[in-house]
Amino acid sequence: DDEFESYCSRMRQRCTWGGHVEVQALARRNGVNAVIYQPSQASGRPDQILRSAVEIQAGDEAAGCVQLS
Repeated sequence: DDEFESYCSRMRQRCTWGGHVEVQALARRNGVNAVIYQPSQASGRPDQILRSAVEIQAGDEAAGCVQLS
């Protein structure tokens, strides 16, 4: 499919932003878990950053963890 190939080509470029789906694929491919911190969702309060984090478990609990922001 040309549209999918175009998408993959775009995602291979440096400085291309990915979303939840891309992070989940990255985590599954590498057998790691991921935590995405979303400071913009923390209402400007540092104590709320952990509450706004999204966790993606693609490996077991002993797997490494990639932390993104």
